[in-house]
Amino acid sequence: MDIIQTLAQQLNLTAEQVGKTVQLIDEGNTIPFIARYRKELHGAMDDTSLRTLEERLSYLRGLQERREAFLLLAAEAQILLDEDRTEDLAALAADWKKQETAVPPGPGLFPHALRVLSKLEALDGDWRELLRRAEEAPPAAVPETLLERLGTYFAFRYLLKAVNDGDLLGQAQFCVLMVLTAQRLTAVCGFWEAVRRLCCEVEHSEETLEALRLAFLRDAALSPGAFLCQLRS
Repeated sequence: MDIIQTLAQQLNLTAEQVGKTVQLIDEGNTIPFIARYRKELHGAMDDTSLRTLEERLSYLRGLQERREAFLLLAAEAQILLDEDRTEDLAALAADWKKQETAVPPGPGLFPHALRVLSKLEALDGDWRELLRRAEEAPPAAVPETLLERLGTYFAFRYLLKAVNDGDLLGQAQFCVLMVLTAQRLTAVCGFWEAVRRLCCEVEHSEETLEALRLAFLRDAALSPGAFLCQLRS
């Protein structure tokens, strides 16, 4: 998630304004100090606007943290599944705490993930064109509550499949990919149409879902590390 760009879109500010203001906040400056003494950096935003930005920044960073934690926990649980230690899963979930994880620099998931989706079986003739247009468009500023609801839907729908196929990490990657791709597609067709088209095209067959699962296992550009790079970008 590009938090700076998202905040700029949501608050109708420039990315430069947001970036400089976020830097001031991260340096420990208070909102009254920033409003009064750093006008040349934030463009004369008032206290209310600055506090709104600070609140949105905190929320978006929290959302990013939760997505990362979701993937990292799934990765650790996958180790237990691979070692046939299912009896330890409950203890892991109860005691798990997110640790700092170093992520090697990389390009993230996009546009590669969109190109992978375009190679799968398509139901509608314009699906691949929609994906191509999404490659060129920046992610849309979708309300986070909608993205969280969408993520919850996919989590409830797919994580339980790991009971049968043992691929909890792959199912978690799928859930995150669907949310991030919906956000990308929103820029070209709107959120609800993006969700409808994405679900129709990707969920219509087990063969398509299996092809994606194998891609997560075999394609380094869709590895867990690539997901973390994307979330931290």
